[in-house]
Amino acid sequence: MKILALRLAGPMQSWGSNSRFSERSTEAFPTKSGVVGLLAASLGIERSDPDALEASGLLALDIVVRIDKAGRLMNDFQTIEIKNGNSKLSNRAYLSDAAFLVGLFDPENDSGALLEKLAVSVKHPVFSMFLGRKSYPPEGNVGIGVLEHETVDDFLLSTPLVTRRLAKKNVVDEKLTVTVVKTVTDPRADTIQDNPVSFASSLRIHTSRSISKSRISITNPFFITVHDPFEILE
Repeated sequence: MKILALRLAGPMQSWGSNSRFSERSTEAFPTKSGVVGLLAASLGIERSDPDALEASGLLALDIVVRIDKAGRLMNDFQTIEIKNGNSKLSNRAYLSDAAFLVGLFDPENDSGALLEKLAVSVKHPVFSMFLGRKSYPPEGNVGIGVLEHETVDDFLLSTPLVTRRLAKKNVVDEKLTVTVVKTVTDPRADTIQDNPVSFASSLRIHTSRSISKSRISITNPFFITVHDPFEILE
């Protein structure tokens, strides 16, 4: 199967799924609506054009996320000016210094034509791409490319870590345990309101999808073997 791999990393990112009014929370991972919005921007699709969004094929894509670096949850208090000249305080959460591997694929059509188009567009975007909010640009290249794997699990297990920095304590572990988030059909699973239908300001529509969270072990590219100078004498 063909999977479009993205690297979403940056000093700040925020992925809201249930934010309301002055309280702007974030999920611990990129939401489907946020990633679809990023890809739509790369294609030049206007927020106010739900027909173009539907015709693009983006809404049919499924998403999987691997949390390579969870980052730190931070809160920012902002003063926002409203129409009548008054201001109000807004509490906005974001993730600091996080990094994610994101995979997108079409469960119904594995031709890869749309994925190849997106792989080009994220390298040459029409509109600026951002990590959940306009003031949060991505760090480095977003697109990794279209990869071939037998299963989604193979993609998650074999794709190298997307972050270049880990805590010093992690370099002594040959394997790293990371969290992955997938879409599932189990009605008992957790749900998240991040399935986009329309991004138009006057008609924002999102439906829910069921997700699962699990832990997997991947190879640590920063693993350092401890050198014992007396080993040769044994």
